[in-house]
Amino acid sequence: MQKYIAIDEDRVRINVDSSTYIEEDTWHGAPFNEDIRAIQPGTVKLRPPLDIDPSYISFLFADAYCLDIKWSEGNGVKTFVSLEMKSEKVKLELNGNIYFPARYMHAEFDISANCIWHFDGAIQLFLEYEYHQRRESDFNMNAKTTDHIKARSKKIFKLNGPINATSWAELCCQFYTANPLTFEYFSKSYPAHINEMLAKIRARNF
Repeated sequence: MQKYIAIDEDRVRINVDSSTYIEEDTWHGAPFNEDIRAIQPGTVKLRPPLDIDPSYISFLFADAYCLDIKWSEGNGVKTFVSLEMKSEKVKLELNGNIYFPARYMHAEFDISANCIWHFDGAIQLFLEYEYHQRRESDFNMNAKTTDHIKARSKKIFKLNGPINATSWAELCCQFYTANPLTFEYFSKSYPAHINEMLAKIRARNF
């Protein structure tokens, strides 16, 4: 039997100019596990659906561009950090400079005690060139490049004391209010009303 298949020349080609072809996902990295001890170290990145018009993303995802998460482990402690980047139209002026604000969270999980024992949140402020570099990267950016970014930061809250995983996840969603990406990370799905609205939008666009 002879077999033939057509090649889409717009997608598969000889790399004659050393360029790179990539396909972007809306989520990569390990999902959340209520047994935090079982979560493997690594980075996670979530994006809103790429097939939806930006005007709908603005409304349904509160202008979220991405949600970055990183888990690391050492000395009996699992450390969680996350950063919510907004679209570039979300900006503010402070002391004559234009900044792009991002909500940041940090938590430390005591493996032996099986609970979160420290949790804090802050607002980080990026200059325009920092914002564009950081939103396409992850928490390993400063380790992978020489262009180190140190955002200005304003702490919003801090909690010290035992917090179970369920309560902590709810607090994370409250701090990242109106952003379904947070809900997606902790529950593996968008809220029901977001799924319903996305289905209606896709049906109308089909």
